[in-house]
Amino acid sequence: MKSKILQLLLKRYLDKEASKPEQNLLESWYQSFDKQSAPILDSNQKENNLQSIRTKIGFYDASSNHPIIRRINPLWYKLVAGIVLVLGLFIGYKIWNVKQVDESTLETADIRYFESKVGERIRIDLPDQTHLTLNPSSKIQVDFASYNKASREVKLIRGDVFFDVAPDSTKPFIVYAEELKTQVKGTSFLISSYPELSKQVVSVYTGRVMVSNEVGPLAELTKGLQLSLNKETNKVETRNFDIQNQVERDYGKILLKQVSFNELAVQFENYYGLRLQTKNQHILQQHYTIPINKQVKPETLIKVIAELHHNQFRKEGNMVIFY
Repeated sequence: MKSKILQLLLKRYLDKEASKPEQNLLESWYQSFDKQSAPILDSNQKENNLQSIRTKIGFYDASSNHPIIRRINPLWYKLVAGIVLVLGLFIGYKIWNVKQVDESTLETADIRYFESKVGERIRIDLPDQTHLTLNPSSKIQVDFASYNKASREVKLIRGDVFFDVAPDSTKPFIVYAEELKTQVKGTSFLISSYPELSKQVVSVYTGRVMVSNEVGPLAELTKGLQLSLNKETNKVETRNFDIQNQVERDYGKILLKQVSFNELAVQFENYYGLRLQTKNQHILQQHYTIPINKQVKPETLIKVIAELHHNQFRKEGNMVIFY
């Protein structure tokens, strides 16, 4: 079965959207592995393989105070199929590919930094069952010496991070991101904060959050509301937003709506590792509405962007210069 077809069927199957023929096809494929003969392994090899599997699917001591990092892998089904072939185990349904934190490192360093790579999304499970999802090229800091004591504090250094906060009425959850301070007791929200951009954004998906800066409170946001802060003018705007946009990010997609050239350049570098540049003031004033999808080649998107705005471009290594 081709990998693209398999990926689509697995997603539809897990989402309970597969038709009966699709279910039968997928189950027949799965049952075909019963005919495969597994390699002969000695006891040490079996134990090592089992330990590796436990690590991959997030098997750990629930009483531990250590965070778990989960790296999203779009080829997860291939890994699972490999496990079935080797050990005859069942196919797991987790999309997250888990990497456990090195415990010895935690013991010697209270302040930890977590960073996602270009085109990568990772999930961090904190000790209080709060989950953080770092979109591509994002970085946070957590001080575990004080976390979950009187309060739960996280510093967003750069990027796009989704916070799914475990409720706790006695310990507020606080995110510091440049000029902004966002405080909640249990909710889910997204913060976009890049030092190289003039705008910071807080979007609330569930619950209620209070956003402030060094001057004082800026706004109290509820589900479906978004706050934008212009760092240069200190102008604050609140509006409704499309919650579905975050759901799309779960599949390596992001819809950019009326963003500046600089914002477009940041996300292109985050998702593709390509640097967009221009010295043309007219292009710098343009605004772009375009979906970024990791399944679409960046060269295709660049051509679309240029054609829509009647711009020219040339590519030099990993740099694309518009003129």
